[in-house]
Amino acid sequence: MSELAESPNISPYRLHTILEKLQDLDFIEPTGKTSGLAYILHISKRKSTDDKIDYVKAKKQDKARQKEAILRYLDSIDTINNREARALLKLQEKDRYAVTRLFAELVAANEIMQTEDSVPNNVKYRRLK
Repeated sequence: MSELAESPNISPYRLHTILEKLQDLDFIEPTGKTSGLAYILHISKRKSTDDKIDYVKAKKQDKARQKEAILRYLDSIDTINNREARALLKLQEKDRYAVTRLFAELVAANEIMQTEDSVPNNVKYRRLK
């Protein structure tokens, strides 16, 4: 997308608007973050089994990479909270619930746990060793 936005006859604002409209219509959806951001065909538009398998691989690999990044961070730094995880994963404030779900999955998998000094608006996690 960045290459397309830099083309001389393409307006970055117009490109952004078109991509938003295609997302609103459930035609495409984003995958990846910031510099790795790409757009893929929405699952509802995929017909063949191979297309659906490709979709699942693309979406699940992103989540696996995010979990691995959190775990690697915790190997070096003692604790992490939602704000720090969003910064690490290059996610926006609106993605705080996605990070909360990642934490919940890692807790369920016995990879991390909440620290004793966690408070409701600042839950911290540490890696289980």
